[in-house]
Amino acid sequence: MTSLLDWRVEFPILATCTYLISNSLGAMPRAVYDKLREYADTWGTLGVRAWGQPHADNPTWWELKGAVGDNIAPLMGAPAKSVLVHENASIANSILISALDFSDTKRNKIVISDQDFPSDVYSVTRSLPPHMHVEIVRSQDHD
Repeated sequence: MTSLLDWRVEFPILATCTYLISNSLGAMPRAVYDKLREYADTWGTLGVRAWGQPHADNPTWWELKGAVGDNIAPLMGAPAKSVLVHENASIANSILISALDFSDTKRNKIVISDQDFPSDVYSVTRSLPPHMHVEIVRSQDHD
């Protein structure tokens, strides 16, 4: 069995520093270089057709978010076809908010924290209907 430390060599930046920003641009694995090259080759050869035309053994670009979700679903104990990966949390929040039913005007509050990432707050608050208001809960860690 491979230990967690054995994986360090797969992340070039870890050879020069301790990298703790996994919430944003996490340490990039070596295998990403090949995947980015493959993506660029697909874009270069298929252009816009890459969205809908299968290429090599890969899903179309439309199917890619679901395919990645299927790969990580077992890590979360989720069934296949139930996880989608998005570019960032702000986009995922926007999608979530757009799917909610805000017709019950008695339930008119969204609670966020003063520690939430600014673009997440923006994407949520700008998607709300006029009768909704936002309550910001102050964190003890804020100061």
